[in-house]
Amino acid sequence: MTKYRGMMALLAGAGFSSLAILLLNLDSAAASSILSFLLLPGWAISELYSRSKDLYSPLIVLAANAVAYGGLAYFLLGRYFSRINTEKARYCLALSAVPAIALVSLACVPSLNPMWPVGMQWLAQEEAELHSGLPVGSQLDQSRAFLRARGIAAYEQEVKVGQEIPRREGPSFAVRPGDRLVSARIATDAGQFPCGYAIELGLVFDANGVLRENHVDRLRLCP
Repeated sequence: MTKYRGMMALLAGAGFSSLAILLLNLDSAAASSILSFLLLPGWAISELYSRSKDLYSPLIVLAANAVAYGGLAYFLLGRYFSRINTEKARYCLALSAVPAIALVSLACVPSLNPMWPVGMQWLAQEEAELHSGLPVGSQLDQSRAFLRARGIAAYEQEVKVGQEIPRREGPSFAVRPGDRLVSARIATDAGQFPCGYAIELGLVFDANGVLRENHVDRLRLCP
């Protein structure tokens, strides 16, 4: 009976975790908060194995939560399995396998699982194009034309006092009196639940209007 109890518990954990992931598609902040809390065990495990500090693996989140809630289900099913025979245990296992496998299958479909990252390839391409389209040594007017052509609204500021400009990623950069700082924040559709991404652009032109530094930073925006 221990074998059937363990299999039943694992199916219950996998089905519950998959359902919680699929329900993240609901347009409800309250529901998302509750579901996100329920999925925390998987997120914590995924962060340990993530190759990127920004992105996590949806499959690891699903598997880890299936094991975590499967353990809880194993404990809760103890009394029930102590009162049934082997034949009924097999029947219950077969009956629960169908919805559990269906939910897991749906949760593995990227278009149905909001935890799969979206738009990351476009984001990387946009960053590369901003680097190549605004090369060090280009003129201010050329850079303005490039930004306008891409529909990017930039803010220009003439530097009066030298200072260090902090960056979210990488070391800060220095601007000197007489420099012109051009900055912009570019919204994107890239993201991974519950966070999205924007691009922060920082261009430093010298007093002659020549681009000296081009900083393109990926900005993670989380609720």
